[in-house]
Amino acid sequence: MAPAIQSKEFFSIQASENFSDDLIRETHWNLSMLNQMNYTLYSNHTLSNESRCILIFETKIPELLPNGTFINGISCYSPFRPIRARAKIGLVFACFFAFSIIYTIVNLRKLAKRSSPSHQKSDVLGARFQWYWALIATSCALTSSIADVDVDRYYLPELPLVLSSIFWHLTVLASICIIWESIRHWGSVLKKRTEDANYSSFDTSPRKYHIEVLFPVLFYFPICLNFLMVFPRRWTNIELQRSPSQTYLRARPFATDIRFKIGAFSLVASWCVICLFLNLLHQQLKLGIHNPDHGLQNRQLIPPRLIILISLSLIMVTYNTVCAFNFTISPMNVHCDLGFMYGLGWGVVALILIIYQSGDFLSWCKAKH
Repeated sequence: MAPAIQSKEFFSIQASENFSDDLIRETHWNLSMLNQMNYTLYSNHTLSNESRCILIFETKIPELLPNGTFINGISCYSPFRPIRARAKIGLVFACFFAFSIIYTIVNLRKLAKRSSPSHQKSDVLGARFQWYWALIATSCALTSSIADVDVDRYYLPELPLVLSSIFWHLTVLASICIIWESIRHWGSVLKKRTEDANYSSFDTSPRKYHIEVLFPVLFYFPICLNFLMVFPRRWTNIELQRSPSQTYLRARPFATDIRFKIGAFSLVASWCVICLFLNLLHQQLKLGIHNPDHGLQNRQLIPPRLIILISLSLIMVTYNTVCAFNFTISPMNVHCDLGFMYGLGWGVVALILIIYQSGDFLSWCKAKH
């Protein structure tokens, strides 16, 4: 439990006539028993010691037995509050992410059936990797959105806030990997088509090594760095938002420490690798297309869907980086600005999944007809 809050206590503790009881709103408690068990009454309506915390309201005052046991006591770490804005919006996003999980699993099954001698094994695996990351992203997003419901309902922050924060960062990481694997698979498929058409863009030049070996290493190294910086740590510090002073002294320094900053900038580095990789593919395709009547103009080489995904991912990683410096808009803040959290955070993640999955659905319908 947090240290004693310095502001004035909500309930005054008054000695009763026999000086052996403690009077709180006409309820008699054993004062010596409270002192013996180190209970402290705080201004946020809680009575707690090192092992237990219960809520004290005018209509929710529990009964204290002579042995120090409370009857009808409500734990401080329970869903006591009604559903508010964060929980309601979180439920809407949870429904979307649940549907997205189903769609992702359907596509993975479709790719499994597509495994035939007519398709190269590498192409099938490349297509699957992006959907594996999509499954991770949607699962983490669903878990975080469900946890946000109890973030709103818990009287004092506890496990739901930790789960929401952890799975938010996992969702951002997986979303970046979706875009990388999508572009990598698109480049692989386009390379095969160009080679079949006897174009010379993807020959045995040194750039082939850069595309197939070096860039994946350059991309996943910052991703691994982000994972190591953000996740292996003691996350209970983010729970310490039980008073404004405690939030400022404990939770805010934790959420904006150097490890979160390094993790955020590592995602920016991964995003830059994606842009460099796409630019290299674009240059090779331009060099390989010699026939102006081929039908692939330079500006049309890169699908608009990929450009939109990269732009959205820039918004996502920028917001994640700003959160490492500004705790006010961070999803790890219990009282964060919901406009930033859902507008630049979860809203962008949802748009990435919608554009990514709808583009695949349209491609599937086109191939079917």
